[in-house]
Amino acid sequence: MTSSATQLIMVHKKSLKALPFEKSIFDKALMKPTDLEVIPLIEGTASLIQSRQILKEYIRSYEDIFGVKPKYLRPFIARSDPALDAGYLAAILSARGAISEYYLFKEETHVPVFPMIGVGSLAFRGGLSPLSLERFFKNYAGIRTVTIQSAFRYDYPIEIVKKAIQTLESKLPKLKPKIFDKNELEEISFLDHFFASYYRPVILSLAETIKQFAPFIPSHRERIQHTGHFGYSRKMGNTTALPRAITFSGVFYSLGIPPGLIGSGRALKALQKKQKGNFDKTIRKYFPTLEEDLVEMGAYMNWENIKLLAKKNSAWSLIQEDILAIEDLLGKDSFQQIQMNIFIEI
Repeated sequence: MTSSATQLIMVHKKSLKALPFEKSIFDKALMKPTDLEVIPLIEGTASLIQSRQILKEYIRSYEDIFGVKPKYLRPFIARSDPALDAGYLAAILSARGAISEYYLFKEETHVPVFPMIGVGSLAFRGGLSPLSLERFFKNYAGIRTVTIQSAFRYDYPIEIVKKAIQTLESKLPKLKPKIFDKNELEEISFLDHFFASYYRPVILSLAETIKQFAPFIPSHRERIQHTGHFGYSRKMGNTTALPRAITFSGVFYSLGIPPGLIGSGRALKALQKKQKGNFDKTIRKYFPTLEEDLVEMGAYMNWENIKLLAKKNSAWSLIQEDILAIEDLLGKDSFQQIQMNIFIEI
């Protein structure tokens, strides 16, 4: 995980210091100073949007140490944690901006890139399921590797999963990335802060409630668990620790409040008012599947719970405002009457 080139270079420097000890233990023929290939995993939305600069600084330092450029890079976009930190809108925007940055980096340095992305099945966490491949391709064209999480494998019939894997393998290498120019990247940076400003205050206000519900969400998934410590949490601001993205999402979905809706309605309404005639153009450019994602989120919404919670805390009232604003934006019928078609298809 990195937010700067310095952190990436530090890994190489420490590896070089450890190399003499490794050679004394393992076969020397297998140990070369440049054997280590670092995958930069970038999480924060601001860091993702500035990732071209991070990679260029890394390449310069790498050449100073080894005298050559890396043969290629596989930058890894985290998708869940940026959503937890800054909300659905900022997360998808920064990921698309990062993909553009990687290919601009390739043009400037002639170092090939093969971007990776870590995504879950729900739109809040990236939106990759066997039933949402076309939406995923629209949002993340240019990605060459995706991580397949448990829900993708186990929530759908095996034949559908196998067919989806085959489609990913055949289509991902062929999709051309959307490249944003300088002005568009500046707009992406502005929108990142704009969208996050509607999301973060609500989450900060509800942090204690989230932590109260978190112990009731199963924390285990199919992997070897951490041993000897309590793992790690995500922090928002200077003091507020939140559970990890799986638990965080589970809390809100269990309450009937899809976290992708939080901050989104009010932010989109404010942007529509601010941009007036340019709003639709902006949405089409940066959020090609926005309407479909929001409608799908509406399938998991429980209005009774939202109204009940809104009476107890003003932060829940802001979420209620978000939902009402999305209804105005999409039309109430399309947002609320989807029911659960995603499960009927299965």
